[in-house]
Parts: sequence; structure tokens; C-alpha cells
Amino acid sequence: MTVQSQSKISVAGLRKYLDSIGFHQLAEVGQTRAFRHDPSDTIVTLTGVSEDDDSVRPADLLSIVTRLEAKDIVPASAISQIQNGKIPAAS
Repeated sequence: MTVQSQSKISVAGLRKYLDSIGFHQLAEVGQTRAFRHDPSDTIVTLTGVSEDDDSVRPADLLSIVTRLEAKDIVPASAISQIQNGKIPAAS
């Protein structure tokens, strides 16, 4: 599994997408935000976030993609789009 080394996905864009597929923000501590998907009992985090227009860190994006794929939360086509730095349409 690969993710572009330089993420072009904004924190705001990813938050909106996560919300559209059933995640909700669980907590925010400093520059870390946690989101939960209740149906699959999945938690993902974004770290080093100071502004919504910041780009998502590649390590965070990889972690989130891995969880979305492992829990079968979104289709493979959405995983591919995220890996290529694009926010997919909500599924």
C-alpha cells in the first residue's frame, strides 16, 4: 500500500469526508484530533494539526487508509483515490 509522499488532502477535506462516511470527532487534544466510526468501532487520528487548511500528514493518511481498508468501511476505489491525494465522493 502506498500513499503519495506529499499529501494534498487538507484536514478540512478529510474531516468532511470522514463525517460523510459515518465518523464523528471524538476528541481534540492540542494538535491531535480523534474520530470514531461507531458501526465498525474504528478510531482514526490526525496529528500535528493547527489549521483546517493544513495538509494531512502522510503518516496519518497511511494509518487512516489502512484502517478504512481493514474494516471494509469504504470501497477499494475510494481507497485508491485517497492514496492518490484526492477526496472521494461519499459512499
